[in-house]
Formats: sequence, C-alpha cells, structure tokens
Amino acid sequence: MLYVLRSGAAYRMQAGSHDIRILNEIWLDRVYEPDVDFRVLDGWTVLDLGSHKGSFAVRAALAGPRTRVYAVEPAPENLRYLNANIARNRLENVLVHAAAISAEPGEALLYVSSRGSGTNSLLRDRVKGDKGASVTVPTFRLDDLIKTAGGQVDLMKMDVEGAEYAVLRAASSETLRRIHRIVLEYHGVTGLDAEAV
Repeated sequence: MLYVLRSGAAYRMQAGSHDIRILNEIWLDRVYEPDVDFRVLDGWTVLDLGSHKGSFAVRAALAGPRTRVYAVEPAPENLRYLNANIARNRLENVLVHAAAISAEPGEALLYVSSRGSGTNSLLRDRVKGDKGASVTVPTFRLDDLIKTAGGQVDLMKMDVEGAEYAVLRAASSETLRRIHRIVLEYHGVTGLDAEAV
C-alpha cells in the first residue's frame, strides 16, 4: 500500500502488516525524538541501524539536503522497500548498507520472522517458535560504520532486535565518544528485566 503523509513524504508498505504501526511510531509518536535535542537538523550525520523499510531514514533525510543518513538493513524484502521509499521521496542523501550491524564482521544468519518484517533478528531466540526462514547476510561492526560516516555522528537510532547490547559492547570507547546522541530500542538482554524505548 502507498501512504502519503501530510508532510508530503510517501511510503510503500506491506498491506495488512504492522508496517503502518512503525510508520505511526516514527511520524506521529516520534519515539526516536524524545525531546527537541533529538530532532534531526540539516547537516547532521545520522545512523539508522535496523532501518526496516525506511520510515526513520526518510524522515531524517528530509531534514535537509546537507543531512547524511546511513541506513543499515539486512533483510532482503525490507531492503527492496527501503530502496524504493528512498527513490520515491527523491532522496540523494541516504546511503544504504545491505548488511547487519553486529559485534563481528563477516556473515551471520538472519532469522526472518513470519510475525512481522520489523522483528527479524540475528538472535534465534528472538524468533523462537516462529516458522520463519533464515538467510545469510553480511555483517560489520559499528567501528567500521563510524569510519565510513566520516568519524562523527550527530544521532544514532538503533533497533536491531536483540543485538543492541552486543553491538555497543563490541564498539571501541573512541567510537562511542564520536556519537553525540543515541536513541535505541532494546530487547531482553540477560541481566536486564525490562524492555523499553
């Protein structure tokens, strides 16, 4: 289905899926903008880790032509929508990485959930009991992405379905100091007893 927002942004999303919920969370609820300091400004460098179909990447890129967005998404079906949504909005300031951010560079299995395209995970137990398939995807570390992005990041949005802790723990202290704002969703990490946005 095609959704055209009042802002003029347009998205192609899967009909009957939870994609519209994700679109609403980003555009209406602004879950990744907890206060005014997190609203993307023209000229910012933004990392969108777990870009899904581009709801946040497009929103961030529309902040202005000098904004640079690095969208990271490993799932082939999501990538098709992500690239189409970037093209649909005529954005030239988004660079898509068809890979998963991970603690280790190389390859990993991505478990593709049958419950929704926003719940794919590198962690098998995140899709436990699911009859979804798996696909091998390339992986790279946050340290390498920061270098690709020019060494400084104004905002990093992270929703990588359970891999958040491992990704951040594997990053160097120098890398983490180069990120000025982090907004993330975390999922059931051992030793933590709650999930939150």
